[in-house]
Amino acid sequence: MDEWDQVRQRIKEVQENFHISGIHSGISFESSPAKTTVSDFWKKRYDEEKQAWQEKLTAKEKEQSRTQQKLVQNEEEIRRLAQQIQELEKQLETSSNANSKLSGVEREFEKTKMDWSRKIQALQKDNEALKSGMDRESESARREASEHQKAESENLRLSVELKSFNEKIAALQGDAEKKFQNIKDEKKVLEGQLEELRKQKNGSQEKSQQIEQELGSLQIQAQSQLKRLEDRSKEQLVMFEDLVLGFSHKAQNHLLMISGALQSCMDHPQIEPHTIDQLSLVDQAAGETYQFIEQFLSLVSIPEISMERISLKDLLDQVCAEFENNEQGHGVQIEKHYSEPLWVQADRPLLFEALREVLRNALEASEAGKKVTIQISPAEDPGFLEIRLENEGQPVPEDHLKKIFQPYFTTKKGRKGLGLTLAKRALDFHSGSLWVQNTSDGKIAALLQIPSIQ
Repeated sequence: MDEWDQVRQRIKEVQENFHISGIHSGISFESSPAKTTVSDFWKKRYDEEKQAWQEKLTAKEKEQSRTQQKLVQNEEEIRRLAQQIQELEKQLETSSNANSKLSGVEREFEKTKMDWSRKIQALQKDNEALKSGMDRESESARREASEHQKAESENLRLSVELKSFNEKIAALQGDAEKKFQNIKDEKKVLEGQLEELRKQKNGSQEKSQQIEQELGSLQIQAQSQLKRLEDRSKEQLVMFEDLVLGFSHKAQNHLLMISGALQSCMDHPQIEPHTIDQLSLVDQAAGETYQFIEQFLSLVSIPEISMERISLKDLLDQVCAEFENNEQGHGVQIEKHYSEPLWVQADRPLLFEALREVLRNALEASEAGKKVTIQISPAEDPGFLEIRLENEGQPVPEDHLKKIFQPYFTTKKGRKGLGLTLAKRALDFHSGSLWVQNTSDGKIAALLQIPSIQ
């Protein structure tokens, strides 16, 4: 809630609590029931519209987030399947190399078999030659027969080994072909899954782009609609401001007429004394109402600002002079701790009024015989001067510190609660700041910051 929201809230409270009773007449006047103000209506309308658009945008952003998460999951799954396919391709290559090695071994064995076959045929020829010469050389024939028998045994052994080896090769080839086919089938399944995931990824990307476009369109629509509402709100507020200013000036004119008529009546020689007393009360009320409207207008209107180079020391001396050695000072001593001119660029009347209101509050918060200390020093923020006014009054409650600059907030009888509001507003016009705090040693400090110049 900003300061003007607080102003409107306070005005509404005043409207709700406002009650005027006639003097000795028994007639009472009450304000009409509180209604929604123009500013509150458009502020509520704007906030509701903004919230509705924000909910739409949030829902669309969540949908976009879910789509992006799906994309990330698809990409991770695609990478995982691609790695599996690469591993299967390596297995296929390994199986193919193994089949090639089996074929090479088989060829080598066939070559060995042919060599042994040639040897067996040679032995058979030698055996036939030995048979023909057995009668002549019987002893030699017996040796050759023995060698022939050994050759046939070796031939039989080689045939058995060849048959066993062929069976092993056939079994190995069958297993390798089966494993090779299984790997190919698994690869085909994975490639199908990969293709499906890629389709899903493309669909998610298209959906993400569509959501992005819809999100951009919603943002444009929201900005356009809120801009229209803001423009209409400004138009209504300008019109309302014109009405308030017109009504205020009209009311002041009527109050002046009432006050003049009352003065004329009171000056009449035949008027009764008690009637004069009653008319005086009415005249006083009219004057206070006139001043109230004057202060209200100064609060809601922007003053004409004329900036000039000002010595902060001289300006503070002028402000202090109004309170020193007179009743306005409330018997409180003003102690000044500054000597250098310390120049600022400011509107003299506006800054003077702000400093006077802050000093007035500090003096009123102090008891007679106490003192208010004023210091000027460079602020922590470069390019700013800080004016510190400390008084020895009672610490301000925390809940009051939060409301101390609200219009019409006051704890002092007979005061309207606009002084510090106007002072802070004046500092705002100078790009400065004003705040109040309780100090650790039990004092109250008002701190003003304003840009400095050389």
